[in-house]
Amino acid sequence: MELCLMHCPKEFGKVGYLTIDERWVEPGDTQRRPGLHIEAHCDVLAEDAEVRSSGDASPDDAPPARRIWGKRRRDILTIEGGHFLASNVSASCRVCDCVLRDPCSVVGPHGSVEHLRSLLFDAPTDAGRRAARRKDDGDSGDEHGASSRKTLAAHELVWMTDRTPHEALPTRKRVFRQFFRLVTSNVTVW
Repeated sequence: MELCLMHCPKEFGKVGYLTIDERWVEPGDTQRRPGLHIEAHCDVLAEDAEVRSSGDASPDDAPPARRIWGKRRRDILTIEGGHFLASNVSASCRVCDCVLRDPCSVVGPHGSVEHLRSLLFDAPTDAGRRAARRKDDGDSGDEHGASSRKTLAAHELVWMTDRTPHEALPTRKRVFRQFFRLVTSNVTVW
């Protein structure tokens, strides 16, 4: 946790949310929720919008316009909010190196973005197109130009936002997996 807080010093003294999940995982299963997803709670937003439009809620009871799960901001020098995760088992989690700008327009129930898999993993990116041009010019470059994704090694700590697509991966053999997640203080829905 100290390593996480070193990257988010504004979180010292605030309440965060810690998940530790330790258990046996059978071959072909995932410990955590399967499928490509984000943590933003857009399905809750849709339910709130229905309640407001039906007149069942007063304006004073209206929830915020955007529910957040760990305020996030990342620029070249700053990591602010979001959440950190790690596991003791290699190749049991994959994270996309992207952030969905308007997640509520594309996210399915419970944060699912499974329908975006081919776009995130197969569609050429600008960086991929540049790499392909370099390859045509004799540079090895990126083979397919798909969105960058990272399969985590054992004990590798990663930071991401609530709009970063990620997925738990099935294990190849029976393993005792330890999962760690620290969500920073700015949470409106848990």
